Order: sequence, then C-alpha cells, then structure tokens
Amino acid sequence: MTALSAPGGLPVEVLPTREAIASLQGYPWPRTAVAVVDQVRATSTIVAALAAGASAVLPVAEPQEALALRAADPAWRIAGERGARRLPGFDYGNSPREMEAAADDLRGARLALATTNGSRALAAVPASTAAVYAFALMNVSATAAALARAARAAQAAGGAGVGGGGAEAAGGAEAAGGAAAGGAAAGGATSVRFRVLILCAGTEGGLALDDLLAAGALLDRLAGWGATPSGDAALVAQSVYRQWRGRELECLRSSRAGRNVAAAGLAADLNACAAVDRHRFAARREGRLIIREELHRTEGLPAGGAAAT
Repeated sequence: MTALSAPGGLPVEVLPTREAIASLQGYPWPRTAVAVVDQVRATSTIVAALAAGASAVLPVAEPQEALALRAADPAWRIAGERGARRLPGFDYGNSPREMEAAADDLRGARLALATTNGSRALAAVPASTAAVYAFALMNVSATAAALARAARAAQAAGGAGVGGGGAEAAGGAEAAGGAAAGGAAAGGATSVRFRVLILCAGTEGGLALDDLLAAGALLDRLAGWGATPSGDAALVAQSVYRQWRGRELECLRSSRAGRNVAAAGLAADLNACAAVDRHRFAARREGRLIIREELHRTEGLPAGGAAAT
C-alpha cells in the first residue's frame, strides 16, 4: 500500500443527504471521485446483486422506467421498493438477501433498481464526475482501494480528472448555505486538487445514521492511504463510525431506515447489510450502469480492511 503523494493527502468530504447536492455551485466534478451510499438498503442491494452474478445494475429514479425496460426487453430483471416493501409486479424488492438467494436467475442479467433514496442519489451525480462508485459496508475496503487508485491516476495525469475529465474551470467547491451542505464545500479561487466526495442518500431528506456509519467506515479505510477528512460532516461521520465500530448490526437496527425495514418484516436484511468487507470488488458507474471493478490480488487493502471475495 502506497500513501497518496499530494501535500496534505487526499481531501475527503461528506455530503449528508442527496438533496444537498443541488446546493453545490461550481463544484469541481471532473476532479472528484464520488462514493454514494444508501446503506439500508439500496447500495447494499447493488453490491449483493453484482456479487450474485448480475452483469450490471441500472439505478432508476422511478418505477415506471424499470417496468418500461422489462416491457421492451423481458431479459431485464427489475427490483424496487416504496415504503421498504417490494413494488407490485417487480421481480425483487430492494433486498441484498433476495439478491444472494437469486444467483441462478441473476447470473449474467441486467437489473434495474428503483428505490426511495439510493437509486435517486446515484442518478443525481453529474455525468461529468471523474469516477462514481456505489458502496456499502460489505465492500467498503475494496471501494477505498478503488478510490485511492483513481486518485493516483489523477495525480499521474497532473491533477486532471480520471477518464479524461480534464481541467475544471471552477475555482473551488462552493455551496449555497454552506452549513446545509454539511461542510462539503470549501470556497475560494485556488487551484482545485483531486478529491473524494462521499454522498449519503439520507432518509426522506434527513440525515441517516446508517449512511453516516458507512461513510465513516470508508473514511477510516481511506486514512490508510493518507487521505484526510475535510469539513464538519466528514468529522461527524468519523465520530459515528468510531462509536459503533464492531457493533455495525446494532447501529443499523437503531437507525431510522433499519427500524423501517424491521417494521416491514424484513429485519433479516439488516444482517446482510452489516456484513463488513464481505466482497473484494468495487461497484463503479459506467455511463448509467453500475458494474464490478475488481481489486487485483496484488493490490493491497487499506489499513483496517480485509475483503473476503
């Protein structure tokens, strides 16, 4: 494992809800890698679907889009929820446990996923972003390694965004009503370095304990690569993770999202969501699709992470 070479390390910011992304003005997306989390349950479901053999997952904002895809091509599988429960006519709910049990059906298939918060958060990230990942506790260390790889590639290109993002005209990250943006913006007209933004989906427009837990876990792993938290929201996420580390399932059960899932009779999903570092791959957005990005066996994991598969 090699520490990142940028002075002061790689800055990592946290945006606590998907709605706050609209307040960012002039944000340097081509020099930013975004990691999106909806821990309970959308990004856990995405990672579980890819682990089960799905070739790609397409997050969609509305159920109608998923239904239209399947109507046009019956090979599509569709999953989704409203109020934590499976949508009528859908193949699956928003459930990592269902994904694991459906490996025979999902192998090689494309899955469209429509959820209340997570799929919309992924759809909200601009196309100009250097790299976009969906992550959850079950692949948090592999995601940290992928983000570090993206940052090193940007450094090697002289600070340009990954994948030909190029220079960004905006002079810095600037949020209208900075406190509402949770510290994810630092104004100024200085040169913009490559950075990581962790976007938490939140729950119905509010903070989500489960997302902050996962964000803190990712910050913990990124620290092993020499990254540094930037802004109050990142420090809050760090504190949440330190408080609940080793008791992740208890934290998920205590969260609002976890209680909603349990009330829907799906408490067993929380056990699947709490499986830290179960998988050794990242989930990267390519166009609109989320696909597997493998972690090479020769590539080290950050301190504190030991992915299994």
